[in-house]
Amino acid sequence: MAKRGNKRGSGDQFVKLPNVMARHPAFRSLSGAAVKVWIELNTHFMGTNNGKLYLSLNDAADLLLLSKGTAKRAFDELEAKGFIRKTQAGQFRGHWAAEWAVTHQKLKEEPASRAWQSFVPSAQQFRRIKERKEREQKRKKKLGTQVDPNAPHGSTTVPLEEAPGP
Repeated sequence: MAKRGNKRGSGDQFVKLPNVMARHPAFRSLSGAAVKVWIELNTHFMGTNNGKLYLSLNDAADLLLLSKGTAKRAFDELEAKGFIRKTQAGQFRGHWAAEWAVTHQKLKEEPASRAWQSFVPSAQQFRRIKERKEREQKRKKKLGTQVDPNAPHGSTTVPLEEAPGP
């Protein structure tokens, strides 16, 4: 009988993005730069080091090909919407990066705060989300939704409209 290898540490690491977070209006309202910074911060998370995630503005700008101003705005946006929390300020003169915690993971013995769940979109963002949902419902109703029997778990597919002829 073949010996089973230790599965721990045998594969690549990955960043976990829970569906509840990905579908939340707070996450959907993030700028592209903020999403890139959030992903980069999460690549530093190793399971027990939340609150000690190091990423400086300069490093974020260099790694993610952002300007320093855009990186700063991304950090501010993530903090304002509750996705990250600064646990210790950095120092430019001492060349110390700030320490960060992601709020969807537990911090030491505290449960995950998930502060992003309390984010309320602005009236304009809420209106755009509502309009997008209404357009999607109209499109599905107009085109009709078919169930693809070959698709896993009975997922639905929407047939494409035929392009007008020349």
